[in-house]
Amino acid sequence: MSEKRVIGAWNEWGRLREAVLGRVEEMIDPEYIPALVWVSEEGKQGLREKAGIVTRDGFPEEFAKMKHTVETLHRVLVDHGVTVHRTGPVPEGFHEEHQYLKDVQKGNYSIGGADFFRAIGKRVLLLNSFHLPVRRSYVWSVRRVLEPLLENSDATYFATPPPSPHYTRDELYLENGDMMVDGHNVYVGMSGNASTPKGVAWLKHGPPPGALTQVCVGSTGLATRGLQAGSAGPSRCDRHRDSAQAPLKEYRG
Repeated sequence: MSEKRVIGAWNEWGRLREAVLGRVEEMIDPEYIPALVWVSEEGKQGLREKAGIVTRDGFPEEFAKMKHTVETLHRVLVDHGVTVHRTGPVPEGFHEEHQYLKDVQKGNYSIGGADFFRAIGKRVLLLNSFHLPVRRSYVWSVRRVLEPLLENSDATYFATPPPSPHYTRDELYLENGDMMVDGHNVYVGMSGNASTPKGVAWLKHGPPPGALTQVCVGSTGLATRGLQAGSAGPSRCDRHRDSAQAPLKEYRG
């Protein structure tokens, strides 16, 4: 029997060994919905006029920049010894995936890779509870890469509940870009445009995140980023479970 793959992440600064990147080729710009309130007025107009158009055709300059950025990131990661896995296009004939939620919001978020999951200790959380419906429709492409990596591993695998196809602003949404971990705590920033109180409540009361024993909630204005130590804005930490805190993992370069 082959040796089990070791999977784990306890903080944001440990050595990165493997990564998942998305693709730009199938990117389709999203239709404007209220969750995109942070987009500039020029951007909103562009999304209204070119919703559902392949990005390389509707926004060729932006497409070229995104492709260059993603491919440069891939090269840099490989140069630093990181194993990079790439998502693939939706398989031919999978029409249901192509059409999923397109009546709610047009678009295709093929650029997403690691956005769709988060390792919290030894537990891998699949995120399919995005605020933007266009992002939710790409989760299967990520699963086709992620789940083979979890086979014969020492990780526990679980997922957020999928939101209703009927879009509302206050559903259960939880997004990777809003979270960070520091070895003991999970921090979640909430701007109102991504993760929501219902998503944070699920994280606090759902499957326990292993050695990470607290979930901290912060208000971050319009910035949909994880709350950092010393950030402005109020925050509060609620104890997650009565389990012993594990020591903070040391940084190793």
